[in-house]
Amino acid sequence: MKKWFGWSLAAVMISAMVLGGCSSKGDGGDNSGSTGNIGNSGGAEAAVDASKLKPVKLRMFYPCGSGCTSPDFKQVQNEVNNYLKDKINAKLELNGIDWSAWFQKMPLLMQSGEQADLIFTAGWSNYNSDAAKGAFKPLDELIDQYGSDMKAQMNPLYLEVPRVKGKLYAVPVEKEIAGVGMMAMQQDIVDKYKFDYKNLKSMEDMEPMLETIKKNEPGLVPFYVGGDNGSFFTTKEQLANNHRYTNIIGGPGAGKFPVIMFDSKDKKMVNYLETPEYTSMFKLLNKWYKLGYINRDSATQKDALDEAARQGKTWFVFTSSKPDSESDLSASMGRKYVRAEVNGPPVIDTDSVEAAMMAIGRNCKDPERAMMVINLLHKDKHLLNLLNFGIEGKNYEKVSDGVIKLPAGKKNMEEAGYDPGTDWMFGNQFNNFIFDTNNPKKWELYKKYNETAVESPLLGFYFDSTPVKTEVAAVSSVMDEFNKLLLSGSMEPESQIKKYNDKLKANKLDKIIAEAQKQYDEWVASKNK
Repeated sequence: MKKWFGWSLAAVMISAMVLGGCSSKGDGGDNSGSTGNIGNSGGAEAAVDASKLKPVKLRMFYPCGSGCTSPDFKQVQNEVNNYLKDKINAKLELNGIDWSAWFQKMPLLMQSGEQADLIFTAGWSNYNSDAAKGAFKPLDELIDQYGSDMKAQMNPLYLEVPRVKGKLYAVPVEKEIAGVGMMAMQQDIVDKYKFDYKNLKSMEDMEPMLETIKKNEPGLVPFYVGGDNGSFFTTKEQLANNHRYTNIIGGPGAGKFPVIMFDSKDKKMVNYLETPEYTSMFKLLNKWYKLGYINRDSATQKDALDEAARQGKTWFVFTSSKPDSESDLSASMGRKYVRAEVNGPPVIDTDSVEAAMMAIGRNCKDPERAMMVINLLHKDKHLLNLLNFGIEGKNYEKVSDGVIKLPAGKKNMEEAGYDPGTDWMFGNQFNNFIFDTNNPKKWELYKKYNETAVESPLLGFYFDSTPVKTEVAAVSSVMDEFNKLLLSGSMEPESQIKKYNDKLKANKLDKIIAEAQKQYDEWVASKNK
């Protein structure tokens, strides 16, 4: 999935998992399981003698798009299992769930008690509240015993920020530790109409471009809305306010466009609907809908923006501004994109650190072996690239060490038979192959990107909604009612926002804001001790 991580993913994410748990030794946080005492001398991988381990089948769950039904998916899974058998005597059942169903299926699966050993999670996917409710195994002891290779190479922030009440429940992907968004535009369109894409100062600056597309490109939607467009709003807000407002992790309506934000200027939790910026965003969207820039089915369309671009329905996407991301996007889409950066310096916040993580489910069959898999994903280049890019000579061709290209005659990874879209989702991204179209210094640029990032004032803060859980549930239901229609651009914003706000207040939004402010003040005080 080529989306901007951080809270820009808000508009697609819905999740309120209440996960039941079990383990081989009960649910008291005991990390023992069927693997036994293997020891950890000489590094986690060196300590494992696969011949002494009983065979185990682990089930991994993660979201994906059409890549989960790629023709070569099963063949890649077989290759993964052949490799893991020699490494740790394990089989890994890959369960890629379509993005459109992920947030409905996973809570149900977990509540059922069905075996789920390795679970992709993230701050935007309700990690913190799921962890607080007992969804995942605590990992500190498991990491010390079976993840020492991984721990030794990681930036300490990765293993500190995701802690919930002092315990770590998921391991972040090693990648860009900061996040900020950008637009990427199709190069042939930009060149054809000579769009000045490098000097966009606001979203309003796009209007001449949208008008040009409307008049001259009948096959393209000038500004596509469907599935998600949270990135659009975040981009505009950050431009206007220099990142003044920050989403809080753990607030109501996880994954939806937020109603509570932290005002970094005044150091206050605010009702975002009552800020001028909120109304301004939706006024612009409604204006564009009336001008015919937005697709008429925006209120019901389920295809996300990047999927619409892949299908040739629109000409731009929102994505991460991480280094060389336009090259990654071009390789995935099969057409060249250029960077129209709009958001300023990258910011390290809780969202960006927690943007992609792997947890071990409380009903895991063998937590030790599951941690061995996580450790391998961070250390073993062959395993990671097999999962992300498939089989050499079939799904890609090797150019040089660490550099690959598409097979002859193939325009993108989907045509090459394997396109899971997981290159940001597992292990250590710095071990990923790069395409021959990428900047050869891509990973060096990533490291510099991380070094230049600034820390968010909310880095490490998580709102525990337990004291107001009844109110959060009620407010989340109201968000369900209004969120999609406002995002579609099809509704008159001022009257709808007033109606929306009145209903939020009737369901005690102000009480939630007061609790969030209290927790923030206590968090700041604890840091200053």
